[in-house]
Amino acid sequence: MIMDRIACVIVARAHWLAAFGLVLALLLAGGLGRLSLDNSQRAFFPQGDEIIERTDWLAERMGNGKDAMILIYVPAEADVLSPFSLSQLRTVADEARALPYVIDTSSFFDAQKLAVVPESGSARDRLVALPFLQGADLFSDAGLAALKRDLVAAPTVLGRSLGRDFKSAAITLQVELDNPGEDDGLTRRERIDALKTAVDRLEAVVVEAEPGARVMLVGSGLFEHVSTEVLKYDVRRLFPMFGAFFVLTLLACYRSILFAAGSAVLIGLVVAATAGTMAWAGVSLSTVSVSGLLLVGTLAVADIIHIANGYFLNRSAPSNAAALEAAIRAYFLPVLATSLTTALGAAAMFMTPARPIAILAAVILVGVGLALLLTLMLLPAMLLACPRQDLPIHDRIVAGILRASRAARARRAWSLGVTGVVTIAAIFGIAQLVVNDDLAGWFDESTEFRQGMDLLDTQYLSLRTITLAVQVKDADRDALLNANDRIDPGYFGDLQRRLSAGTEGDWLSVVTAQQSWRVRLAERSEPNGFRPDPAMLSPDLGKPSSSVLADSGLLTQLEPGVADWSVSYFDATDPTTFGLLEQATRIEDLATAQGDAARAPSLQGVPYAFARTSAANFVGISIGSLGAMALVTLSMLLVFRSLGLALIAIIPNILPLLITYGAWGAVSGQLNMAAVGVFSIAYGIVVDDTIHLIIAYRNRRRAGLNHAEAIDKAIVSSGSAVLVTTVLLSCGFLLLSLSDFNLTAQKAGMTGCAIITALAFDLLVLPILLQWSGKRTQRMGGNGGEAQFQ
Repeated sequence: MIMDRIACVIVARAHWLAAFGLVLALLLAGGLGRLSLDNSQRAFFPQGDEIIERTDWLAERMGNGKDAMILIYVPAEADVLSPFSLSQLRTVADEARALPYVIDTSSFFDAQKLAVVPESGSARDRLVALPFLQGADLFSDAGLAALKRDLVAAPTVLGRSLGRDFKSAAITLQVELDNPGEDDGLTRRERIDALKTAVDRLEAVVVEAEPGARVMLVGSGLFEHVSTEVLKYDVRRLFPMFGAFFVLTLLACYRSILFAAGSAVLIGLVVAATAGTMAWAGVSLSTVSVSGLLLVGTLAVADIIHIANGYFLNRSAPSNAAALEAAIRAYFLPVLATSLTTALGAAAMFMTPARPIAILAAVILVGVGLALLLTLMLLPAMLLACPRQDLPIHDRIVAGILRASRAARARRAWSLGVTGVVTIAAIFGIAQLVVNDDLAGWFDESTEFRQGMDLLDTQYLSLRTITLAVQVKDADRDALLNANDRIDPGYFGDLQRRLSAGTEGDWLSVVTAQQSWRVRLAERSEPNGFRPDPAMLSPDLGKPSSSVLADSGLLTQLEPGVADWSVSYFDATDPTTFGLLEQATRIEDLATAQGDAARAPSLQGVPYAFARTSAANFVGISIGSLGAMALVTLSMLLVFRSLGLALIAIIPNILPLLITYGAWGAVSGQLNMAAVGVFSIAYGIVVDDTIHLIIAYRNRRRAGLNHAEAIDKAIVSSGSAVLVTTVLLSCGFLLLSLSDFNLTAQKAGMTGCAIITALAFDLLVLPILLQWSGKRTQRMGGNGGEAQFQ
């Protein structure tokens, strides 16, 4: 047979294969010197994304750099408008101008406010723009209260000057990281590191005078810096933890220092060769795709353990070579099949528009192939040097698994009933899931980046804000340039009323800002906050100066001969991916209604582009997952050569995934980009145990055993290997779930739980299905069960 010839060749040439495999692994690992990281936020968007291009264009027209960041000062006494805190804030604002790569700053020290000033020699009043602090009494409660009212009523788009709870204040920074005035030879990431280091020094100065105070650099532009720092932390912490756990587990199970240490080296070579191969190919990795390297290391475990288990537990073979030949002959096909199914599951992620997710898929595919190749080349020589001995722990493992499996088969109705109830409950959990890719939510709450972004979201501006730009016509320009310098709210008022009535969320626009100021200046009520209530709109709106509107980001900067734009900002009530897209579609429809298309309205913003990418990722990976599931089932059909067994194999693998998603729906309710791909990745992995057990069962049936005996023998031959690989795989993934990068942590945690759940189904439910299928075949006239395999 072909398996006999393959086994003989591998064992006979074991040392030559090991030498060649070691050279190959080292050559591939040599590419690590070329390895580069790309953790930029823009890497998640498709090349030439029209929304991103429009966003950058609008930022340029408004005079804003695309690298706008926020410096937030949080006083220790939680009152930013106390005289001492104001002096500290002034120090921070002054020092902010000297930070590296900062080309402009703005805070309420620099901003203006509208004030009512009596006309000289007249009973009439007029509106004038004054510095915020001009005339402000900072040493009385009444003066500070007046300053608070002015700050709340002022429109600031890139960030409020003052937190909503008055416990922090913000300085907006315009940072130039890509083309600084003086080229210092540093990369963008290195410049961000330099900026962050300078802010840390500034915080140390502030804390020296005010222990307990904080100065935080906040903004999506820090994504690259934080992602890289989290990656470094994970590599230093999680990789050694998995290595130590792996070696100790193998040492406890097989009592061979050579095998435990050698296997750890083998896995290290697989991981290094995978990373090196990607580097040789010129592919930049990211925090997302580097997590795939640990995944590759855990997947290599399965190949090693199954072959090693067959070798160590073969006590009847006359020699190590004979035991190794028998192990390779028995497990070569299952290991090949499981590698194929894992690769097919990962391939579904190529359907994503997010490049880091696609690179993760490539890392897994390359790693799975190298894990199989290097295992077959390096493992045989290592095993031949490892003595076989009695391993009573495996006998105890098998005895426990057998008892559990027989108990489940003896109470078949109860076992299947529990399975049905859990599955139905999982469906309710799945119904609670929503897709929600929140940039800040990709990081753990313990990280400073997450804390800063949460503070920005709750106290300053929504992280899901999208913008609507509407062209200002010649008539509007004429009105803006006349002596009154006022914009006619007629068209904009009608548009705002339609938008407010047709959307669920808060608007900040020329119209809502005018209303907010009118209320403030008339002193008829307390100011209603940064996002005025759309219900307060009325036809007789106040008319602030166009220069103030432009400075606040509600109009583009006026340039002769260049089209100008009015800019509105929208925060959706439902910030989930599809909820945001639904609102965006509604806004576009409303903005182009009643002949408004002539004003070329356009919707843009990084959150909008991000939502589109997230939705395309969900749809693409969902379709890819269905395709991967079909291909994995086809692969099992070819391996089993039985449609019945292939269909049976789906049940103990699809149900654990449904249960995992259901549990996640009950616990979290949200899926991010990586968690969406868990289905295809986990399905490709969890079928491994099923394949090993069914092949062992099929071989025993062909040898003439009845159903119960064949199931028991399959568990005896593969049960301990299946349990050990599940423990190592699941623990590897669960360790990865400790990452501070939630995009990695959620994916790994869900996959680890799916692997554990799938093992329970393979050992408790799969035998029931096999027994039921075999008895049904016999009743239909099958030849002792043999016919079903032909």
